[in-house]
Amino acid sequence: LTHGGTALLATVVDPRLWQDCQTPKALFKSSGEVTGILPHMEAAGKIIAEGMSAVLAGRIPEIVNCHDKEDNTFSVFIEPIISYPVLYVFGAGHVSLQVVPLARKVGFKIIVIDDRPEFADPLKFPDAEEVLSHPFHDVIKRFPIDRSSFIVIMTRSHSCDETVLGQALRTEAGYIGMVGSRRKISTIYNNLLKDGLTDRDFNRVHSPIGLDIGAETPEEIALSIVSELVKFRAGK
Repeated sequence: LTHGGTALLATVVDPRLWQDCQTPKALFKSSGEVTGILPHMEAAGKIIAEGMSAVLAGRIPEIVNCHDKEDNTFSVFIEPIISYPVLYVFGAGHVSLQVVPLARKVGFKIIVIDDRPEFADPLKFPDAEEVLSHPFHDVIKRFPIDRSSFIVIMTRSHSCDETVLGQALRTEAGYIGMVGSRRKISTIYNNLLKDGLTDRDFNRVHSPIGLDIGAETPEEIALSIVSELVKFRAGK
């Protein structure tokens, strides 16, 4: 929940399989990692993994039936564990100062990253969970980015935007958006094609970022960006 991941919590509800009044539980992460243990783990784990996407999408707990080696049935209560989406904002400039408080108000947990220590100031971003200063060339690997993650790129330069975007496209981030003119975007895409990315990768990028509301001021640009984030989160 803290780092923005998703998982299923599986609890055996059949008292016959409780041990010393302890209820077997296991946490199945979307990454495939499992913490805890269930009876007949391999068979139960396969059933849970196969149904994971549907349970996470529906966000509703359910009971599934599993079988032991003797083909006896036992019930497991499955609960989806879904955190508030984490928004990674790369760049701590004037537009970010407007995006962060607005995104916080609509339910995002926000991490702000800039390579300039004087800009990555927590006092400037009281609504952010974290404000970090780190070079952009290897920044993405520091974070547990998955399909629930949102990435917004608006750094101090085109080259920094390109550096972050190249890394972002190699993650499973659900949303990737980048500020910039169509000419800038085309230049960055052409450069990244030389690094092995494809047009299919670029189809994931929302750029120019934000809904088209005729935004001009930093406040209006922030409104258009956060509106697009909310629209994407809602599956619209």
